[in-house]
Amino acid sequence: MKRSRSVAAYAGWEKRKEAEEAVTVNLAPEHLALWERTRGAFHGSPQARLERFEQYAHEHQGEEMAALQDAADDKLEAMLRSRDAA
Repeated sequence: MKRSRSVAAYAGWEKRKEAEEAVTVNLAPEHLALWERTRGAFHGSPQARLERFEQYAHEHQGEEMAALQDAADDKLEAMLRSRDAA
């Protein structure tokens, strides 16, 4: 029985991942950082989530810039850590 739950859990995870990708492939690259930060707040079908997120991004443009800066800072920190570790 445990094995069937594992297969079912994986199938559910895979379906959620595909729904998530259906949104991200339709986003402009500059929206990805804000999407990563806020994606849990948008529910429904991939199309509904995309529409609600785009409305949110339009209404919160300052937040979009902050998300881009935070993502850039995180990448820089990771690069510096890997360089220092070498």
